[in-house]
Amino acid sequence: MKYLSITSPPPPPISKILTLTLPRSLTYALRSFPSLTTSPLPDLSPVLGRLKSLTPSPGLETGFRLLKAEGARVLIITNGSKGTTEEYVRQAGLRECVDGVQSCDEIGMGKPFGQVYEAATQLCEQTSGREGERWFVAAHMWDVCAARKAGCVVLFSSFLYTDSDVGPGPMDSFKTGAVLSEQPPLGNEELDQWWELWGGKPDVIGMDLEEVARGIIASSTSR
Repeated sequence: MKYLSITSPPPPPISKILTLTLPRSLTYALRSFPSLTTSPLPDLSPVLGRLKSLTPSPGLETGFRLLKAEGARVLIITNGSKGTTEEYVRQAGLRECVDGVQSCDEIGMGKPFGQVYEAATQLCEQTSGREGERWFVAAHMWDVCAARKAGCVVLFSSFLYTDSDVGPGPMDSFKTGAVLSEQPPLGNEELDQWWELWGGKPDVIGMDLEEVARGIIASSTSR
């Protein structure tokens, strides 16, 4: 998605990218080395079909409901399709917790390009014109890093706009949080260097979305 955003924007839907590239990538990873034109590739339609029925990440339901109870607006910013993401929300029974979904397909660029985060800022403003804290939550440090560069406070792969009066206030200011899906170094010195590599430690860190949501709430109410 990132490279296609550079070479031939707008990139095709991620489902098309996976359909065209995943069979060959897995074949080469398994060292089968097929011919470009004559060797059959594995049929991965059963695998790709499962993408439409993925289950929520740990703590997502509780985390979203905790944030909504505090008056937060929850927005999802995704490299996937809008329809598929909205279906994930419906299947999880969380339609009342999500205030909007924005897909890179609508923007013509994929994350981590700045245009995606700028569009997310605009979506925040459209959702609520009032000032307040904004948090970006991501599971990958490249996403966290790009969101911070765009002025966000970072956490998991959702945009969270808090309706409260506390905090820094201006709409071009973000905070960040991370749900760790990547294994950071274990030693304190190495861990500090790892955070520095990605532009600094996120404002909130959690092992799942519930932990991150509680961290957001605690950070906001402590001001």
